[in-house]
Amino acid sequence: MWMLCGPDSFASRLVNNLSFTPVSAKLLSVRTGSAVFHAKALVVTTTGVYDREIPTEGELATAFESEKFDLIIYDGRQEEALLELVEKIRVNQPEAQILLLCTKPPLEFIVKAIRLGVRDLFHPPINLPSLLARADEFLKPVFKKDTWA
Repeated sequence: MWMLCGPDSFASRLVNNLSFTPVSAKLLSVRTGSAVFHAKALVVTTTGVYDREIPTEGELATAFESEKFDLIIYDGRQEEALLELVEKIRVNQPEAQILLLCTKPPLEFIVKAIRLGVRDLFHPPINLPSLLARADEFLKPVFKKDTWA
């Protein structure tokens, strides 16, 4: 079920920091690890931000196959097979912009992530204003194509 996000949520902070007026975009926020799983799909429109919890990894796989996301923010700081997961995402989401949160990566990890189409990597301490600025930058073209010329 789609619900309006609260004023203190990450999604609300993201939308409040956008440098333009959104028309519509679909975002996915995912956090995985050995004992952690949290996923939320977000629809950003001119009327608000609506979110939907994705409670299981199976439902997340179905969402990747059946929905198109404009931006995926993936927090895999506790995930050992992070790049393998990004490869699986890329199969069904070839056009999505991916921002990856990870532990401080070695150079070969960064190179492989870039080859997989990851647009930016963030590691602790996470600079939230920079993360929001990158999301804003990647969503501008999405919103621009939705506006009337």
